[in-house]
Amino acid sequence: MTADGIVSRKLYPVVPPKTEYRLTERGKTLVPIVNAMSDWGHEYFKYLGIPDPCPED
Repeated sequence: MTADGIVSRKLYPVVPPKTEYRLTERGKTLVPIVNAMSDWGHEYFKYLGIPDPCPED
């Protein structure tokens, strides 16, 4: 995803190694899509009648 410009990667010169990943502006355009997929998943669990493994409380 870094090569595609969706996520940026920052390395810190520390021990133990630390790497930070962040969404780029381009990556942030995916947030509504991912949220819609999550909403669909929650509704699908309801449809199946099984407990949601990730309740939104």
